[in-house]
Amino acid sequence: MSEVIDNGEKADEILSSDFVRPTIRGKTSLVNGVGLWNSWTRNFRSPFSAMMDLVDNSIDATLLDSFDGIIDCYRSSEHQNEVCMRNNCARQIADLDQVLEVFKSTKTESMVGENGVGVKQACAALSDLSFILSKNRSKLGIGVLNRDLQKPEGCCLPSYVLHAETMADDLDTLILQNDDLAQSIQKYGENGPRKILKHFEDLIAWPHPFTFLVVLATVDDPKSLLDELRLKVPKYYIHIPQSLRISVDGEYIKFQYWERRLADLTEIQTRIDKVNSVFTSTDWNWPDKGYDLRLFVGFDPMRTITKGGSQLSMYIYSRKSGRLVRKEEDARSTLKLSVSGTRYAQGMTIIVDDYQNQLQLTPTKQDIAFAQEPYGDVHRENLFTWIGAWCDVYYTYYEAHFASSGEAKGMLNREIQALHKRCMRLTHEHLKHSLMNGEFNELTNVGFAKYTRSNRYVRCSNRPIVHVEFGKHTLMKIIKKNKKLPSKPTKAPKAIKEEVTRPKKTASKSASKAVSKKRPATSAAPKSSESESKKKRNSSSVDGNGNVEQALQKKEDEIRERDFRITTLKKQIEILRSSNGGRKDSEDGFTKAQTTNTTLKKQLSVLISENKKLKWTVARTAPLQNEETDALKGKVETLENKVETLKKRLQKKQPEIVADGGNGSVGDNGSRQNNETLLAELKKKENIIQILREENENLLKSNSDLKKLL
Repeated sequence: MSEVIDNGEKADEILSSDFVRPTIRGKTSLVNGVGLWNSWTRNFRSPFSAMMDLVDNSIDATLLDSFDGIIDCYRSSEHQNEVCMRNNCARQIADLDQVLEVFKSTKTESMVGENGVGVKQACAALSDLSFILSKNRSKLGIGVLNRDLQKPEGCCLPSYVLHAETMADDLDTLILQNDDLAQSIQKYGENGPRKILKHFEDLIAWPHPFTFLVVLATVDDPKSLLDELRLKVPKYYIHIPQSLRISVDGEYIKFQYWERRLADLTEIQTRIDKVNSVFTSTDWNWPDKGYDLRLFVGFDPMRTITKGGSQLSMYIYSRKSGRLVRKEEDARSTLKLSVSGTRYAQGMTIIVDDYQNQLQLTPTKQDIAFAQEPYGDVHRENLFTWIGAWCDVYYTYYEAHFASSGEAKGMLNREIQALHKRCMRLTHEHLKHSLMNGEFNELTNVGFAKYTRSNRYVRCSNRPIVHVEFGKHTLMKIIKKNKKLPSKPTKAPKAIKEEVTRPKKTASKSASKAVSKKRPATSAAPKSSESESKKKRNSSSVDGNGNVEQALQKKEDEIRERDFRITTLKKQIEILRSSNGGRKDSEDGFTKAQTTNTTLKKQLSVLISENKKLKWTVARTAPLQNEETDALKGKVETLENKVETLKKRLQKKQPEIVADGGNGSVGDNGSRQNNETLLAELKKKENIIQILREENENLLKSNSDLKKLL
């Protein structure tokens, strides 16, 4: 996070001098302090972006060879809205008056924070009050960024020097002598001096000679900010070595994000010209004065299982740490690729690694500043033209692999989706390799052609012979082996205006040791007996010395071989046609049989559908039929009981009727009417019983018929 003094001897002289006594180094610039502070707060898109600026500075101070760097980001236990970021440094930390000087930086181009505004504008965007603490062995420093100190007359960012052995007395002296420091510590809250001393004690107790600490005193919602930092940091850096440990609230961050995330991860080496357009220069294919660029491309299974968002995404990384500087969720238009349909989708992801630090960045490291270059428009067109060309080669290779299935994109998408569980398991595994030193898939035998008639773009000119060499560190594979190469190359399209095969990148180990391990230009020889002839036929059309005549001769040989292959195929077709005289009749018979088969399949499908509906109806109605039957049975039993009761009552009345008749007496009218009523009710009940029995029989019969159908 801090800026570093390169001269170690000078640092030792400073530490051994009397200069470490309490010293005031408050500095006020002539810039409007209020306006400058307000501009700092508006430079970042979100608090997370400002926090990443502080992480960038910490990584710059620790990302050195053979140095075990430590970066800790945590919430303070004493203050609710306080966030601290602490890191050790590989070398002597510069004086804080230099660190806080406006628009000045001593960092090199390989570092991310090279604009001289990182720590200052990040602190201003996150908190109205911040303290910067440093430790250089026994020499301590404190800097203040307080919004209340800024005036229209100037920007006030004071800094002070203390000694470790007498830091308490030194701090009291500085507070009495300097109103700016006293005002800032008073704003820090109750027991402000004690809390500052506690931070210094923690720095001294940390077993590292050079230490830097940023204290953000008034952060809004610090928990959400650190949670977002924990989740996103692995995706923002691709060159963090295992010797550098970064923790957020005590939890260490796992990097190597894309190595675990992308299926069929493929590495590509290309070269970009910053001055001459690819469409007008003679060495457009591999420019002598261009810079090397590394691309990584693959398919993200996790994006294929979510709704939307599976289009080609582009992530551009730069500087030694591999910092994310630009992201496009759908980069097809930028890369001059078709944006209609589902081509260049399926979670396809392209990673651009500017490991030679050739891209100019904006001060906030959130985009590329092409406008700062004299030939920025040319550089931009060349960069995205070549990235788009390689994306087209990669996608069409995998699309062609599944072309025989009849739905290439759908089959490809399903194969990628099937890898999402494997992708989730990889997030918990420890990897020893990274994008810097891993061996991933490589595309070989790739030739390109320029198209300049309507839209200007570059595309592959020999797709049938493109080959993939599988790398041992590509963890998820969609295809296990390459499709069989044709014995003779297919003839190139006639619409190609200019065509040159792209040579492989060759580099010495000493030139690339600091950043990545590059493989040799020659690929592994095939096991077939024609390995040498294939290698010669598929080798680069232009060698490293630009031998154009030799390239043209090779192209002529390829064309002759392709013509011979076409002639041979035509003869084979004629022989097949002549040997099958009754082909038309057989085709008609086959068509009729196929039509009949299709009709039978449709009828079978209808029967199966009706059977399913019938089963469903029975399953739904059978319980209802049983319930109705039981209810009717209950009614019948109830009525039968009532009939028996009536019969018993009649039996009791019958002797009385008989007696009355024997005596010649008619009996009273009430008894006769009662008897007739009972007989009528009995008859009525018997009719109801008969009707219910018939209904019950019908229901039983219907239920039996349904069971037979099943």
